[in-house]
Amino acid sequence: MKTEKDIEEFTKYIMKEANVEEPSTDFLNKVMNSVKLESELSKTRVYQPLISKSAWAAIAVGFIVLCFIIITGNFQDTVLIPNVHFTLFDQISSINLFERIHLSDTFTFGFVLFSFLVILQLIVIKNYFNKQRMI
Repeated sequence: MKTEKDIEEFTKYIMKEANVEEPSTDFLNKVMNSVKLESELSKTRVYQPLISKSAWAAIAVGFIVLCFIIITGNFQDTVLIPNVHFTLFDQISSINLFERIHLSDTFTFGFVLFSFLVILQLIVIKNYFNKQRMI
């Protein structure tokens, strides 16, 4: 109990001795000038995204086509490139890295769903921050 009283008396003493700081007379003008300067600088800066909307559209279309090819499993019919024979790859037998890797249908479906949800989440977050910037 005594230590609590000592602490309380000490804090009262410190509070009495502490001086209250007051801002300078020109403080308000300085703050308002800096606010004006910041608002002028923000007006001159134009936001330009790193990846344009057309590039995002191309990426999305490519991703959708890739997902469609993976889901349907029709690799020969969907490719519009003429048949080119890569006999060099047949001669090199040591590069068969992906020959033993088989992805199950469950994994493929999960990957496509996960990718779709990530893209959806990015769109929602982007819209949220755009609305916050407008306010």
